Amino acid sequence: GFWLVREDGSETDFSYITAVKGQPGGRSKDFYGACREAVAPDLRQAKRRAFDEYGDSQGKVECELTGVMVSIDESHLDHAWPHFSCLVLGFRTARGWSKGIPDGIISPPTDGQTTPTFVDDAVSDAFRNYHHNQAKLRILSKSANLETASQARRPTIRRPVKII
Repeated sequence: GFWLVREDGSETDFSYITAVKGQPGGRSKDFYGACREAVAPDLRQAKRRAFDEYGDSQGKVECELTGVMVSIDESHLDHAWPHFSCLVLGFRTARGWSKGIPDGIISPPTDGQTTPTFVDDAVSDAFRNYHHNQAKLRILSKSANLETASQARRPTIRRPVKII
């Protein structure tokens, strides 16, 4: 992202990726971001606990995919199953929000807000509880985690086959 300083001295941030695409992220993307924000402190704490519990004498933990020993800074906490996007979709569906997110659930965009959040702590807490009951997490090396993420992306199809 970038920070913009207006002529009047006020500041705001923006995503260059969104700006280049010329399309706003949309409510679903903001909801996803609010979900990430809601569980971020819990995930940081869980990662630290995993290193305390499973770490060797040098404080390293084995990557579950590669077997390479990694430090906390060389690793990611991965949603092994279900993927985070599936958890978000499952939560929306459970709340009856699969077709749309009601007004007033996600914070409106404001200057300096880099991440959307839930307006109501009760919704944030409900997602945290849902996530904690569903998520299966593991420690991966950063490179292994990024490789698995790219495999989950929708592939490019050069010659699409349509069902008529």
